Amino acid sequence: MHQNFTVQSCLSGLVISLVLGSLVSWAVWKCLHNFFESTSKSHGWVVCKKATERIPLQPFVIGVLERLFFTILIALDVSGVVAGIATWILVKMVSGWNRYTGSDDTWRRMLAFNALITNLVSLLFAVLGGLIANGTIKLDLDTALYICAITAAPVLIYLVCLICKTLGTSSKPTTLYKGNAISDAANKGWFVGWFQKEHRPELCSSDVEIKWFTHPTTDFQAVTTDEKKVWTITILVSGRLRVSVDSKEFTLENPGDFVCWGPGHSHGWQPLDESLVITVRWPSIP
Repeated sequence: MHQNFTVQSCLSGLVISLVLGSLVSWAVWKCLHNFFESTSKSHGWVVCKKATERIPLQPFVIGVLERLFFTILIALDVSGVVAGIATWILVKMVSGWNRYTGSDDTWRRMLAFNALITNLVSLLFAVLGGLIANGTIKLDLDTALYICAITAAPVLIYLVCLICKTLGTSSKPTTLYKGNAISDAANKGWFVGWFQKEHRPELCSSDVEIKWFTHPTTDFQAVTTDEKKVWTITILVSGRLRVSVDSKEFTLENPGDFVCWGPGHSHGWQPLDESLVITVRWPSIP
């Protein structure tokens, strides 16, 4: 490959690779992240927050270093750089693959492909910067316009999404639903939660589960440990109910009496009389 280094071409290549590459990669990631959030909310996915957490500045620093490294290799026309880029992408995806595909959850695969797309966009600017630096691509007016278009597109898309999101949150809720806790229940009184995705999508939530149910005296639950990391509160509306939490027993006798416990506790219950209870759990986890 013919190399024609100049101070202008080298500086232009580095600016395009490091500055514009950072801006566009960030805009693409934000667009994909917003799309992921809206999709997960509309489908009622229960997303593990740890899987979406990002260490501040780490992705930015890694992106700058990888673009600088590959921009230099491409500018110097080092043989095997294309294979090196492909290998680097593979290493990054494999190292983070268990984080995103630890189960059959669709949202994990979506996060994995979002990361792949962002990485490809980032390295595209490394390639572009390297080819401009060594003079393979002449930075004339037409090239500058193409680069501006490539840079502006994701940034504008992100700004439009941000404006729409801001307008959407400032307006009244678009979902209004009047129902009945008994007839809308999916199973044994539970009428709000992740399990309502098919039965009552309006009541599908990944944040909270709500139950309204009358337990006969023949109904009981032995003391068991729930592996889900959720909080639970049981409130008595009428009747009498004995609730066991770990080795302690509580008798709910007056309307409004309640017991609340956090993750890791074993619990069970036994109606002493026919008892109407409201139970709330949060978050809602399958």
